[in-house]
Amino acid sequence: MTKLVSLSHQGVVRMRYERVCMLLAILMMFASTALLAQDLNSIRFQRYGIENGLSQTTVRTLYQDRQGFVWLGTQDGLNRFDGYEFRVYRNDPAKNTTLGDNHIVAIENSAGKGFWVGTLAGGLALYDPVGDDFKRFQADGKYGDIPNNGISAMLLDSSKNFWVATNIGSLQWWDESQAAFQTVPAVDSDSVGRVKSLMDFDKGLLMGSRN
Repeated sequence: MTKLVSLSHQGVVRMRYERVCMLLAILMMFASTALLAQDLNSIRFQRYGIENGLSQTTVRTLYQDRQGFVWLGTQDGLNRFDGYEFRVYRNDPAKNTTLGDNHIVAIENSAGKGFWVGTLAGGLALYDPVGDDFKRFQADGKYGDIPNNGISAMLLDSSKNFWVATNIGSLQWWDESQAAFQTVPAVDSDSVGRVKSLMDFDKGLLMGSRN
């Protein structure tokens, strides 16, 4: 038995409108796909190396600051790129306003104007764009210090809290009121392993670790 469907003029117009919208959506999808294919075919890469001023060819981390500079952390120096040339920042044992180590493992935003730099064996450094220098934070055994100079992960969360994990399994946060790092007692190498990554998660903190 054939089912009869009665449509008003308004219903027919609506169906036509919906069909036109669907057709336009399909055409736009095909056009987008075609444009994407053209864009992919036109992608070109510019290679930068030591011959261009880069300090070392193993880049472990990338960061773009508020002024638009791109920072590259390598195994031998921190590089600032302005689109034309590189400027290299390295440790100078005679100056405590330089990096604590040349092997850069991570770069992260700070709640202020600068950014944090994590190193393999020289602790943390906070970059000051006004003075164009660094303030070191290292394991010296005093209250508020980091417990180890090997940085494994860093994060500035959505509440502007700065977190740092080290190679001995510790997790700390920067207490601005005390100008000190405070340790999270529940996190250590025995309970969660060595923290390797941090992420904001459901009003909390998600940690990736290595046992």
